[in-house]
Amino acid sequence: MSAFIRRTKNPVTGAFQDATWLDDFFGQHRYGVQFAGEAHVYEAWGRDWEFEDQFGEEVVQEALDNAPSSNGINTPLDNFSKAEP
Repeated sequence: MSAFIRRTKNPVTGAFQDATWLDDFFGQHRYGVQFAGEAHVYEAWGRDWEFEDQFGEEVVQEALDNAPSSNGINTPLDNFSKAEP
């Protein structure tokens, strides 16, 4: 199980807010989404979520840029290849 926070458009207020994305909340790899200050947890499946950031591309690129050399040891970042737009 993993969790992360991402700026996500709240389906009730229409505002972008910090939301906690909770893996396995509704079953295996079925995320729950909970907005800061709310008790309700939304099921992520079946909704078109909007995000304020481009999570992933910049984060992964920053990790690649700052990753130390693996010196021949295979790491998950060694297997990452950026998809062409």
